[in-house]
Amino acid sequence: MKNILKLSLLMIALVALVITSGCGKNNFEGTWIGYDGDKTMYRLSVQENGDSYLITEDAYTYKPSKDYPTPAGYFPSFIRNENKSKNVTFDINFVLTKQKADLTSATAQLNKDKDQLIVGKGLGNVHFIEKDSTLLFNGIRFKKETSQDITNNVLKQLQFAMNQELKVKYHQYGKRGLNNLRDHVILGNITFDDSALTTTK
Repeated sequence: MKNILKLSLLMIALVALVITSGCGKNNFEGTWIGYDGDKTMYRLSVQENGDSYLITEDAYTYKPSKDYPTPAGYFPSFIRNENKSKNVTFDINFVLTKQKADLTSATAQLNKDKDQLIVGKGLGNVHFIEKDSTLLFNGIRFKKETSQDITNNVLKQLQFAMNQELKVKYHQYGKRGLNNLRDHVILGNITFDDSALTTTK
């Protein structure tokens, strides 16, 4: 009976040792999604590679598939003696495009406290924030991509930012705008193509 008790205690101690020794080591592994609060989404991939970690980062922004259209302009009415301005509808398609990130690919080392990956090369370190299980890198907070919802939420914020950019860009050409020498612009079908994410995974 004593031997069984000793063996059980030994097994418990070994399991606890394995758990504590591994704690923090794999906190960094996986794919992480970050947002700069403006128009860029970051995708950080961290993979354990022996005693080090391989880190790659991609940046994504929406770009119009064609140059923004410009409403037709006209001479002032006192020269042309008539008002030819008309309402025009602009349909714009945005394409999610991969951009160059500050960190494309690097090897990092886990610090002794197991809460940072030391990247070096002037790129800063990747910090693990235990209270909300996020990463902090170059001032951007990253959430682990545990589901597609994490990415979709950031894409919605990017799409909102692009819609706001369009409203600001074409405000002066609206019916209430101050520019009466060009056609009045109505924003029509605004679409977003996210295929860059599926083709690069």
